[in-house]
Amino acid sequence: MPTDNSSGSSTRIGLISRIDFPSDGYRQALLEQAAETFSREDVHFVVLAGGLIAARYVREKTLKLKRRINEINKLIKRIQKDEKAQAKAEAAATTKKPTARKPNKAAGKRRTKKDAEPVTADSKDIEMLEATAARFQSYLDEFEPDRMAERLAKSLPVFTNAKGEKIKLYIFPSPAYDGEIGESVAQLLAELRNTDIRVYQTGGDRLPIKQAGKVVEVLVPEKSVWMRGDYFSTPIERVLKDKRRQSSRELPDIQAVGCFGATITKPSGELPRPYVSVPVLHRLQEVRVNENQIGVRVMTVHRDRSDPVVKSFSFKDYVRLERSYIELPKSLTPRQQKLLTLLKEHGRMSAGLLADAAKLSRETVEAELKPLANRYGKQPKNWPGLRFDSQSKRWDFDSYWMRENLRYPALVQECHTDSIVAFGCLHAGSIRTDIRYFLDTLPKAIIERDAQMLIGAGDLVEGYKYLDEIYAAMNVTEQETLAGELVAKVLLKVFHHRFNTAIEKLSSGTAAADQIARICEQSLPTFVVIPGNHDLWSLRDGHTPLVVMKHVIATRVYEAIADLLNAKGYYVPHLMGLVNGKIVEPENGEFDLPSGLRVSVMHPHMSRAKTTSLRPQEMLEMAAESQLVVGANFHVSEHLEMWDAHLGQRVCLELGTIKRGSAFEDHKLKTVDTGVGFIRIESSDKRIIATEATFYTKEPVEGSLIDRGKPFKDLIALVRGSSK
Repeated sequence: MPTDNSSGSSTRIGLISRIDFPSDGYRQALLEQAAETFSREDVHFVVLAGGLIAARYVREKTLKLKRRINEINKLIKRIQKDEKAQAKAEAAATTKKPTARKPNKAAGKRRTKKDAEPVTADSKDIEMLEATAARFQSYLDEFEPDRMAERLAKSLPVFTNAKGEKIKLYIFPSPAYDGEIGESVAQLLAELRNTDIRVYQTGGDRLPIKQAGKVVEVLVPEKSVWMRGDYFSTPIERVLKDKRRQSSRELPDIQAVGCFGATITKPSGELPRPYVSVPVLHRLQEVRVNENQIGVRVMTVHRDRSDPVVKSFSFKDYVRLERSYIELPKSLTPRQQKLLTLLKEHGRMSAGLLADAAKLSRETVEAELKPLANRYGKQPKNWPGLRFDSQSKRWDFDSYWMRENLRYPALVQECHTDSIVAFGCLHAGSIRTDIRYFLDTLPKAIIERDAQMLIGAGDLVEGYKYLDEIYAAMNVTEQETLAGELVAKVLLKVFHHRFNTAIEKLSSGTAAADQIARICEQSLPTFVVIPGNHDLWSLRDGHTPLVVMKHVIATRVYEAIADLLNAKGYYVPHLMGLVNGKIVEPENGEFDLPSGLRVSVMHPHMSRAKTTSLRPQEMLEMAAESQLVVGANFHVSEHLEMWDAHLGQRVCLELGTIKRGSAFEDHKLKTVDTGVGFIRIESSDKRIIATEATFYTKEPVEGSLIDRGKPFKDLIALVRGSSK
C-alpha cells in the first residue's frame, strides 16, 4: 500500500508512462522535467504506468547485433579455413612432382558454396574483424537486464515533494510494451533502488489511497496493439472493458490507463467509473495507435468527490524545439557553424542537400563535416557531435547524446491563466432537469475554482417538441424565463460571495466609486452562451432564441446588485452597462480569452457515438484555429487534448447535461453524464503549457426533481428564494 505524506482528505499522484528506455525516443531531459514538475506540484508518490523498457526496440536491436556478430565470426572462420587450405597446398606443391592436369568434369556447373572464391586476408584483417565483433558484443551486453537496470538506477531521477523529501515510484510493467525483459529490469531496478522504487503486478494492479479513502486501479495493455486507430479512446476503453470482464472483484473508485499516448479524463456516468489516461514520456518515433501526447499528469484524489482533479503538463513543445537547444562549440569554423545550423533547423540531411542549402560544393561539405564525426568511444561531452548514416547517406547529430545528455531550458517567460466553469444542456422546462443540483453545485464550482467565466454550451431550454416531458405545460417564453432565473441565481451567488470578501479586505470603510466598480466587475463572472438545437426550434415560429433568457439574466442581476450597493451606501455609475457587458453571445461561438487563446463554443446537431472520443476529436478538427473547444449536446462528458505543430496543445471540454436522462434516451438505452465541467489553462505566447480539469458529477438525491404539478409562478419563487 502506498504510504503517502498527504494532508487532509486528498492525495496527489504523479502519473507517467512509457519512458521507453533505451530506445531512440528515450530522453533523460523529459524525466528531469517530470521530476521538477512533480516536486513543484508537491505530489505524494509517482506511478509509471507501463513502458519502463521498450521491449520491441531491445528485441530488434539484439537480433540485429547477434546477426552481425555471427556474420563476422563466419567470415573469420572462412578466412582461417582458406589460410589453412592455402598453406596445405603450398606445402604439397613443394613435395610433389607436377602431373598432367585432368579435364574438369564439373565444367559449366553452377559454383557451390564449397567452390567459393577464397578470401584473401592477413592476420591484421582478422584482428580488425575480431575487434569489430568484440565492439558489437559490448553493445549487445548493454541490453542485458542487469546492465539496463544499473543504467536506469543512475539515470532515473529520485522524485521528491515540494519539501525535497524523497517519494516513492511505483512501476507497473506492461506485457505488451515492457515484455518479460522489462519486468526483469524493473525487479532488478527495485533491488538497486530499494528505498524509493516498488514494482507492482505485471499488467496492472490496484493502489489503495489511504488518506483519500479511495482505490485507484492502474491498467496497462497486456496485448500488443499493432493496428492503427483514428480515435484516442478506442484502445484505452478496450483495456478497461477487458479488465471488467476478467476481474471478479468490485470496481475500483478510479482507473488510470497508461501506454497509449493520449490525454483523456472521463467522469463516471456513461462509464461505470471515472478514468484518466496517461501521455507518454519519450520522443514519439513509430506510432502504432493514435499517440500524440508527450507529458505528465498530476491526479488529485479527494475523499469527498468521485471524480479526480487532473492537471496535465504538455512537454511536446520541448521535443519540437529540442534541436534548437544544442549548443555548438565556439571552435567551429564559419562553414561548420553554417552546416550544423542547417542540421539544427531541418534535421538529418545528405551532403548534397547541405551543399545546395549552404551554397558550397559537396566535397567542401564532406571535408568540413568529417572531422566532426564521432568515433567509437570518443564522443564529445558538451555537444552531440555528428554521425553519418551509411544506409541513407545522411548526416545528423548523434542520437545517443540526444537521449542521455540533452537538457531542456525553461520555456515559459510569462504565464497567463484562464479559468472556466461550463455547463451544457440545461433543458429548463424539462421534468428531468435537476434544478437543485444546478443551483447548488454550479456556484460552488465557480467559487472553489476561482473561475472568471461561465459558459453555457447550448440547449438552455427544453423547447416545445416533446410535450410529455415539459414541466407544467410551460411555453418557450416561460422556459427561457426559468433558464434566465436559474443562471441569474448562480451568478448572484458567486457575486455576493466575492463582493463581500473583497469589501471585507478594504483598508477603510469607504471606497471610491471606481474602486467599487472594479470590485463589482471582478466579482461577477462573464456568462458566455450559444443556442443549441432545442433553443433553435423556436426559429420556426419566428422567435429569436435566448432573447428572453438574456433579458431576464440582465434584469435580475442588475436589480440584485443595485439593491446590495444601495444597502451598503455605494454607487456605481453605468451599472447596467457593466452587467450587460458580462452577458455575451459570441458570433459563431468564437471569441478570445484574456490570454489571447481562441475559444470555440459548439453544440453540434448530432448524436453521440459508442467511441467516446469521436465527437471531441471531431469538434477539435472542425474548430481548426481554436486552442480550446467547449462542446455539448451529447449528454456525456470528456476532457481530451490533442497536439498539432501550428497551435501546439489543444483542448476539448465536452459537457454532459443537467437532466437526469430522458424518455428518448431511456428508449435508446443511453446513460447520461449529469454534471458540469471545469478547465483551467496555463499558457505562454498563445501556446498551452498546462491544463487542469475536472467534472462535478453527483448522483440524484430525494427531491432532486421538483414536483411537475407546481405552478410556474411558485417555481420561479422557489428559484429566487433558493439559498442552497
